[in-house]
Amino acid sequence: MTSERRIFSRHAFITRCDLLREGEVVAGTLKNLSLAGLLFETAETPKLQADDEVTVRLVMPADGENLMSVEMPTRVMRLHDREVAVQFDPRQMTVESLIILKTLVMVVGSEGARIEREFAHLLAEIEKTVWEE
Repeated sequence: MTSERRIFSRHAFITRCDLLREGEVVAGTLKNLSLAGLLFETAETPKLQADDEVTVRLVMPADGENLMSVEMPTRVMRLHDREVAVQFDPRQMTVESLIILKTLVMVVGSEGARIEREFAHLLAEIEKTVWEE
């Protein structure tokens, strides 16, 4: 039996989500979210494969009448039937997207101190890859 230890905690979070690739939009629902990626479900099996680069667009209520959306670059990690697991590419994300992601995870997560440590780890990984280039 393989034991998998996650660096980033996952949190249930249901909202509208789209995957964008080469002009196509695959609409679906976000099922869970972490600082590393998310799990997406769609009505039909999407025409994607592992390692495909896709943009994730999260659409959420901003207030009583308006919606807010944020787009983040990702890579497909695995597919199973109608579910797609994607990994964020934080090196290609804007600072605003990183802050929105952290805020979302803080809102839906219950362990603020743990999420702060995870975010510090994420920033250290970004810094490390920048210096290696």
